[in-house]
Amino acid sequence: MKNRKSIMAWIVFLCLFNYSAWSQEVSKQDYFYATVTTEDARDLQKQYPNEVIIYESVDGVSAVKMTVNAADHLHHNVLTHGPGYVYMSSLDKAVQSIKKAQANKSSKQAKQLAVNYTIDQDTYVNQSLNLVDNLEIENTIQTLVGYGTRYHTYSSATQSVVDIKAKWDNMAAGRSDISTRLVYHSSTNMPSAVLTIQGTTYPDEYVIIGGHIDSTNPSNNSNAPGADDDASGIATITEAARVLIEMDFRPQRTIEIMAYAAEEVGLRGSGEIAQDYSINNVNVIGYAQFDMTNYKGSTYDVYLINDQYTTPVLNNFMMQLMDHYNASGTHQLSYSTTQCNYGCSDHASWEAEGYNATFPFEASFSGSNPYIHTSSDTYNQAPLANSVHAAKFAKLALEFLIETAKADGGTTPTCNVPSGLSSSNITTSSATVSWSSASGAASYDIRYRIAGGSWVSTTSSSTSKSLSGLTVDTNYEFQVKSICSGQESAYSSSATFRTLSNNPVSYCASSGNDVSYEWIENVTVGSLNNTSSSDGGYADNTGQSVSLTAGNTYSVSLTPGFMYSSYSEVWRIWIDYNHDGDFTDPGEQVYSGTSSSTSSGSFTVPSGASSVTTRMRVSMRYNNAPSSCGSFDYGEVEDYTVTINGSLLAAKGGEKTVREAAGMKIFPNPANTETIALTIEDGFQDEGVVRIMTIDGKTLETKTIMEPRVEVDISRLPAGHTYILVFESGDVKKTQSFIKQQ
Repeated sequence: MKNRKSIMAWIVFLCLFNYSAWSQEVSKQDYFYATVTTEDARDLQKQYPNEVIIYESVDGVSAVKMTVNAADHLHHNVLTHGPGYVYMSSLDKAVQSIKKAQANKSSKQAKQLAVNYTIDQDTYVNQSLNLVDNLEIENTIQTLVGYGTRYHTYSSATQSVVDIKAKWDNMAAGRSDISTRLVYHSSTNMPSAVLTIQGTTYPDEYVIIGGHIDSTNPSNNSNAPGADDDASGIATITEAARVLIEMDFRPQRTIEIMAYAAEEVGLRGSGEIAQDYSINNVNVIGYAQFDMTNYKGSTYDVYLINDQYTTPVLNNFMMQLMDHYNASGTHQLSYSTTQCNYGCSDHASWEAEGYNATFPFEASFSGSNPYIHTSSDTYNQAPLANSVHAAKFAKLALEFLIETAKADGGTTPTCNVPSGLSSSNITTSSATVSWSSASGAASYDIRYRIAGGSWVSTTSSSTSKSLSGLTVDTNYEFQVKSICSGQESAYSSSATFRTLSNNPVSYCASSGNDVSYEWIENVTVGSLNNTSSSDGGYADNTGQSVSLTAGNTYSVSLTPGFMYSSYSEVWRIWIDYNHDGDFTDPGEQVYSGTSSSTSSGSFTVPSGASSVTTRMRVSMRYNNAPSSCGSFDYGEVEDYTVTINGSLLAAKGGEKTVREAAGMKIFPNPANTETIALTIEDGFQDEGVVRIMTIDGKTLETKTIMEPRVEVDISRLPAGHTYILVFESGDVKKTQSFIKQQ
């Protein structure tokens, strides 16, 4: 018995000694309590047996104590996106959290189903979408990148929060219903920032969007600019706030916009705020998280996180919003779903407290930004330039806020000028003209004419109009204005199109022979956004068109589809600018790129391009550059229609500079007279011929002259346009433009 007691005492001593040794070792490191999935907790415990202790597990989630070292491994080496754990201030809080999550399942479902989301704010939403400015988003991202690493213990992190609050204050100047505040936390010295727009009818009901403003990397010491994770999200919600303020939007429900501290170390900022709102019974109608919005790494534009940490009813509402507002046109969005990990982002803090939460994400989880948490998470890593991808999320944020908070009856929308004019379905005698929906518009007036002719007017209750009875092979211009209740907008700027010829241009054939491994999945050029599966090597998509304007720059995004593994694909785009049936003229190859994922960039339409409806060819070939004609081994070709809006621009106020031809003068130029004086200073022989043409080469007037100085009648030419005067005498030819002012 004595021996047996001695053995037991020795065992107890060893256990106490080992526990003491473990405690001393852990005490040398920072450790904390958290909740984490049981699977991840067990895996971590195997790798870090002296740094992870599991106290209790409920329904696949465990209450643990672990070191920062172990947590960093989970965050950066196992899961990459999101910490994968939720910070807790004590063991008791951790255990309560996992038990509460299980107990609240049925009550959360009942609460979530009780919310009735509706769509009836079209006027205000459409106004907001037209106000989103991607360059504002770009500026905010670049500003946040300038702080370097915004790790929650760094002074740069705190300063970034103070400065974003100041930016919000400046935007809201003069609005007594808007306030901002800093929220200080017990778990971090870094504060969060909150902007509040007080509701008019239901001020105690809240609609919230947010994102985290901190950044990190595995060592927390080297530069982690966090351009995408999550400066892009903060820039997105800031742009949503800016647009609401510019609209003078007054919501029925209170809107809040939040920039959280310390998301990267266990959702600390959002966790404390969500818990505080829950304890105080704040009625949050819905929450949307914007964490990483500017890296288009997958086929679709928006991926809704669809797992147990988001709310199905709110995810469905987000899909309904995109179906309603973003199915086509300038603001088109495509969407799908994906899944994230435990503690993936701040939405989990709100969902844990029983609130409806959604998380629209920049790509599929596997296709998201590979550079996050490194010094390479910089602005120029974004596949699409100028923050155009993040702008899509700002639009979705506005749709969510306006449709959930609802506009106060006293908010008066403006009658905006329509934008985004384009043309499609062009034949020899007809065309369809389209434009973006303008806020406040009940209908639209459209006027069109042969370039330089008289206007013909018509109306439409939708955002398109079919025009018929047009002249073959002729340039037309059109304008649109909004008709609102009690008011109307000005006419838009002109857009142009050209009807087809009776002798259509034919093009060489081109195709890929084998699409078993790769094909063209998405082509985005300007407002054109076409997603398709394999088309057998060639797709005639000339029924789809995009309108481009001379001198403007357009973004390009090209995405391959793969059956198995990804491969290096070489892309080319050609546009037959002069409509001569080939793509071999100088400048007609407008884009080239190589990538195993999305290839992106931009091109500029030549400023001297004429108005024409023509062909665009997009070609993708495995590992080699495709040519514009002929077949090749692996890849695909797609053809589209392009309408070039040439420079049929009105001259206002005589300020436009006109280039003079050597040896020929036109006076006055610009002209607001019935005639112009033409002087041929050299090269005039016995007689000459003068032709006046439109800038795309259509002859309007022809006159034979017998002396080198004559008056040319321009009284029949419509004012407000640029024309070309051509003089020919023998082998001498001189050309000069002139403007007839309005």
